[in-house]
Amino acid sequence: MTLTNMETFVEKVQISLGDLIDQMDHPQIEFAIEQTLDELGWSLPISEGTRPYWAIQRAKRHCLDILRTTAAYKFKYKQINLQQRFEQLHRQIWQMDVDFKTALKYDASLFDIDISDSFGTYLGNNMIYDTYGNDITKFLMQEYDDDNDGYRTKVI
Repeated sequence: MTLTNMETFVEKVQISLGDLIDQMDHPQIEFAIEQTLDELGWSLPISEGTRPYWAIQRAKRHCLDILRTTAAYKFKYKQINLQQRFEQLHRQIWQMDVDFKTALKYDASLFDIDISDSFGTYLGNNMIYDTYGNDITKFLMQEYDDDNDGYRTKVI
């Protein structure tokens, strides 16, 4: 799946929202998509790997947030139905955020993170060789002394 432009992105978000789309205007959906692109730091077109899926999920999340804000504004004390709708939207948004955080934890390709950066630094055997391959560790270590922390410092 490829999200080539704003129109295709809006169509995919509308499909993913189902009947809730009747509660939203077109500018609100575009605003949610712009928030998504800003949040993720991506730009259209989006076509690599799982990026289109997560872009649609994050746009859907922002649309649900707009609906939650609208529901909170319309909330009145005696209308339990609106309270249930508000709580349901809140739970849905929370679960979507948890799913996205989990995906970020296990899929480094979402943000162009180099996998090799995940590994530690190589620590050698502390042997020092000259350009001819001769071991000169003992010669160089005579100029250094161990301090109390076990680190080598030069004795002056």
